[in-house]
Amino acid sequence: SAPYVAIRWAQFVALLLVIGAVAFRWLVLPKAAAALPALPHEEMARSAARIGTYALVLLLLTAVGRLVAQSLSTHGAAQMLDSSALASLVTGTTWGFGWLVELVGIAVAGAGFGRAGRSVATSTAGWPTARVGAIVLAVVPALSGHAAAAPSLTALSVLTDVCHVLGAGAWLGTLAVILVAGIPACLRMADGTGDRGRATAVVVGAFSPLALSCAALLVVTGLFAAWQHLGTLSALWTSPYGNALLRKLIFVLLLVLVAAYNWKLVKPRLGDETSVRRIAGSARVELVVALVVLLFTAILVATPTP
Repeated sequence: SAPYVAIRWAQFVALLLVIGAVAFRWLVLPKAAAALPALPHEEMARSAARIGTYALVLLLLTAVGRLVAQSLSTHGAAQMLDSSALASLVTGTTWGFGWLVELVGIAVAGAGFGRAGRSVATSTAGWPTARVGAIVLAVVPALSGHAAAAPSLTALSVLTDVCHVLGAGAWLGTLAVILVAGIPACLRMADGTGDRGRATAVVVGAFSPLALSCAALLVVTGLFAAWQHLGTLSALWTSPYGNALLRKLIFVLLLVLVAAYNWKLVKPRLGDETSVRRIAGSARVELVVALVVLLFTAILVATPTP
């Protein structure tokens, strides 16, 4: 149903932001700070922790919504809020196990982000805990989607799905964190020295190898999932699942084109505030397209495979 798709879409958005906040602090910020010691990395790290915290709140709300929706689908409207029905759903199914894993991941990541957002010593405080929580949360879509229900190669299917989620979060979630936390912090640096443009170039330069690696990971894991869930090539245009996947692939192609434009044409010109605002605008376009891709992902999760 449309409400269920909306819940899953919001879940994916929040999950990618959580992973992106951790990836930004773990994989991007150390390289950028080493290249430019004057970079306000402490401020950026605390901002990333706050973004992760807000995303966890949204993730918790979607977890409640998913429980109600799943109970409605399983038990019907009359019993969807019955305590015994909810207990059997949570404790007696793979879906329920995944739901409990999500709660654990939210709690662990929340403890990490909470400490990282308050502490000045953001280089260590809270971030290892947040990293563990984010990895735990990346397992949840596989346990509550088609991967765990695969009739063959189930373990590999789950592992591939986890890698797919981590890759998407480290690419698109990190890009969102750079747009919301990284670039504004660069623009608040002292004026008149040219450091604003240079700082943004350093942050984007540290992010680019990660984005390229994650894009390659998404292609490999996405092809495996398509091969496993479609069964036959003709299912791509003869089944509802295949039709939704085709529509998703159209926007994935558009996303790649926008990302390539940012990488090849906008990034090399970074150096002043005008170029910084240009790449911020093109990054927003990239993220809007990514939101559409996530919408079709939510539709796929709710559609039976051929």
